[in-house]
Amino acid sequence: MDPVPSKPLRVLAVDDCALDLRLLTALLDRAGAEVCTATDGAEALALLTERAFDVVVTAGLMPLVDGYELCRLVKDDPATRHLTVILLTGDQDPLNRLWARICGADHFFVKGPDRRPLLEAVRAARPAQPFEDAAALAPGHARPGSIQGRLAEQLQLRLQESAHRRDLPSLPTRRPSP
Repeated sequence: MDPVPSKPLRVLAVDDCALDLRLLTALLDRAGAEVCTATDGAEALALLTERAFDVVVTAGLMPLVDGYELCRLVKDDPATRHLTVILLTGDQDPLNRLWARICGADHFFVKGPDRRPLLEAVRAARPAQPFEDAAALAPGHARPGSIQGRLAEQLQLRLQESAHRRDLPSLPTRRPSP
């Protein structure tokens, strides 16, 4: 009897550096993973609502939604908290490891020439079990507390902060006389 072939791990690779993303994708492809890419955390969040993944490998610092925020959002959502999240950074600052732990990352690595630990962490990830509530992953479905809902709240807050910073200097410094 032939053994049942195992399904390749579905990996979402996220990095704003095109070269790093190509290198990471090639590495994961050679390891037999099925790889999908995103160039920032916001794009990754959109993909997480559309497709099922087993592992998220993300750079730490990126524009818009960085890897630490992405990790926190993934780990806080019941629909995605089972995913293995691996944070990568090119910065040797020891605080990055602390932030990765606080955000709930399963693994943290500093980018370097030896990618074996990263590959071992990806291979050790178990394929995700399907989430029971299929509506939770429906595109455009933003239930309270979901990644999409929290992302919309964060973007709304940032928009308000930006508007306040823009408008604050133009406000009068004293009240008009009655």
